[in-house]
Order: sequence, then C-alpha cells, then structure tokens
Amino acid sequence: MNKTELWHLIEKERLQLADILTTLKPTDWDQVSLVPEWRIRDVVAHIILESNYNARSYLPGLIRARFSINRYMHQAACQLGQQTPNELINRLRQTAFRHISPPGIQPFEVAIDLFIHTQDVLAPLKHSYQPEPHRIESVLNHLPALDRSTLGMKLIGTPRYATGFSLQATDSNWRYGQGSLIQGPTLALCQALTGRLVSLPQLSGPGKSLLAQRLKTLDTSA
Repeated sequence: MNKTELWHLIEKERLQLADILTTLKPTDWDQVSLVPEWRIRDVVAHIILESNYNARSYLPGLIRARFSINRYMHQAACQLGQQTPNELINRLRQTAFRHISPPGIQPFEVAIDLFIHTQDVLAPLKHSYQPEPHRIESVLNHLPALDRSTLGMKLIGTPRYATGFSLQATDSNWRYGQGSLIQGPTLALCQALTGRLVSLPQLSGPGKSLLAQRLKTLDTSA
C-alpha cells in the first residue's frame, strides 16, 4: 500500500469513527478510555489534533509541557476534549481529508495510531466495530522497513513490545518478527504492539506469558 492509498484508508477510518460517534449517549463521552487518564472525548480530541499539526502552535505548547512530547499530547487532548460532542464530531469530519502528520511520523504510523485509538474509544463502550483484517495487515506490512529509531514508533511503542516475538495473524497473512510464537487476530496483535492489555485474551502461543509480563511492566504510550 503506497502513501496515497494509506491516506485514503485513513480518510475512511476517520469518517467511520465520526459516524459511530454520532450514536453515543452524552454520558459515554466522559467514560474512561483504554488510555490511562483520558476520557473518550480526550482520545477523540487526540485523533483530531494529529491531523492539525501546526509548528507555530505546537512549539508554545511543547514549551509549556517542558519539552515532553507525551505531556504535551496529554495536555492538548484534554484541552480540546472540553468541547461538546457535536463540536468534536464536526472537527473530526473536517479534518478527515487532511494528509498532514507531525514531523517524523509516517502515514502508516498515523493509520496504526488511528486503528488503536478507535478501539480505545469503542472497546470500553462495548461497540463491535473493527476494521477489516486486510486493512490492518496492509498497514502493518510497513513495519519491517521502518527505522526503529523514528519518533513515531517510539511514541507508539512497537520496538519495546515486539522484540523477541514471532507474531502471526490468524485472520490474515500477516507475520512479523522472530522469536517465541504469538498468534491471534490481526487487530489484537496490533493492539499488543502498542501496549494494550485488552488484547491478551485473544492471543495464544508460547510467547504470550512473556508478552503479558512486558505489557504490564512497560507504560502504555498515547
């Protein structure tokens, strides 16, 4: 999947999420998401912010966050998350077609972030939507060619969680890494790569116990 195709995929997933958000009850927006210290509304705000990168507004916020990118993302999401549900949904729709990402972030990393944060929003609400496995596979196929020192994957967490494992999807042809075998649905493996404990019940294989220990030890990134 090339960059143009990746951005088209991102557009579809953003609009799909916006449609789902219109079905939420007002109280749903303040429920805790799968991201520590973020409500549903804060995760939605984070997704919006990722497609609205602007160096002039980014730098002052980073300075206020004492140059901690994670702290800046948290503060910015919580601030934007104060908007009403309708305002957040409208902003998500307005930014759906923006092909913009922060410096050092590749389009496929934006897609992974979107897949994961969509589930961070929907899983606590018991919503059944999941992207088709082949969509996730087409994005995850970019991982082997990635320079592991890039900013995006440091934030997402993949190198920390995937090292020493052979990950094999049971609902697609995707495989990644070498080491102890871990099998499961493509989405669950994607969630495991980004530190989500919620993925563990869907996984199996000799490497699962070590992965579980690693996920519980390392901090989950936003």
